[in-house]
Amino acid sequence: MSKEHPIELLVSKRTQVWLLRASLLGMLLGGALITVSVDQPKALAMAATLLVLVLAAVVLVLRARTPEAACGLCRATRAQVKTLVTGSSLAVCDQCAPLTLGVVTEYFVEKKDTLEWCKRILQAMPRGAPRSLTRPVIALMLDNCRDNAEIIRSIASDCARFEDSDQMADVCSRIAEKDRTDSDWIGLGAAAAGARRYDEALAATETALTTAKGANRALGLNNRAWIRAVREPSATSDELAALLQDLDEAKTILLAATSDEKRYVMPNLFGTEAKLLRALGDHAAALRALEQSTQHEPMSPMRHLIRAQILLDQDRAHDAAADLASALAHTHPESFVAKEANELRSRL
Repeated sequence: MSKEHPIELLVSKRTQVWLLRASLLGMLLGGALITVSVDQPKALAMAATLLVLVLAAVVLVLRARTPEAACGLCRATRAQVKTLVTGSSLAVCDQCAPLTLGVVTEYFVEKKDTLEWCKRILQAMPRGAPRSLTRPVIALMLDNCRDNAEIIRSIASDCARFEDSDQMADVCSRIAEKDRTDSDWIGLGAAAAGARRYDEALAATETALTTAKGANRALGLNNRAWIRAVREPSATSDELAALLQDLDEAKTILLAATSDEKRYVMPNLFGTEAKLLRALGDHAAALRALEQSTQHEPMSPMRHLIRAQILLDQDRAHDAAADLASALAHTHPESFVAKEANELRSRL
């Protein structure tokens, strides 16, 4: 026979403090009413009742526990489980979490809402979840998207979160060409480049540049320069200089862009510039470009990788190792950056 659990009050520590303060105020109020109601039996009874209720609330609050103490479903303590996920007034252990997910899944299966069901599963997965888990769920979503461009864009965002360029390129290509915006073409180009499908990446980016304006054009110019640099590693100095001119044009365009657009695009420009300058042999200028990128956002895994490559060119293996460690710590373990970083680290 299962043991019955008593009803417990589960509140955060902050809530406990506020309840105790309210109870103290109630006690003071009840005491004051008793003092002034000595000759009024009805008022005295009401004051006494209030005082009793306040005292009961104090006892209840003192017996309450915080969500860190145990799982709100099975009552297992933190010491008895591997993981306890806590909120402001509830905790759920790793053994009960699948149960809650199962209840949600059953609801969406009954509603025949596969897309929402898959979305909830993806949201529960960490960024570093293995491809073997994320790809089937994303593929199922794609099968149920009914070729709706907005839904496909949302699925592409999920691929980007998991840094899966291969699957993202396939997802982006599902948007009908007549429905593609400049951003869609740029996204397809970037994903194809990450999947090392450089011809497809360059074609999509060139298509975007035929109509793109503002920050989109700046990003397209950056991506084209990057794709050509990695596609043609033996490019001449004149060809590399021409790509740097594209980046100068992009920077000029961004002068009129919003602060959010600059924050998003400008670091990429400096990263591409560093890659081109490294190919030209100007390591000092390449490092300065990477330093400038940090004025807009912290170093990304890709820029850590570029800096590690430059430092290795300068025989600064110790410094390069630190950048490779930073790159690996902040990127998906199956991403292109992770593979490149691990390959470089094996040569140290």
